[in-house]
Amino acid sequence: MTLPTSADMTLRDYFAGQIAAAFIIAPKQPGVLRLEGANLAKMAYETADLLIAERGK
Repeated sequence: MTLPTSADMTLRDYFAGQIAAAFIIAPKQPGVLRLEGANLAKMAYETADLLIAERGK
């Protein structure tokens, strides 16, 4: 498997990666459930899409 370079990464990918990192550490907060695998990716990209939509306003 070849890892993508920054030239292959979209703003959406970047946002999703940052959001996924935050979701990974979030369960350390009381009452926050841990997300894993496909659920983590889905939530990260959904949130990234919301950020991009807001950015475009």
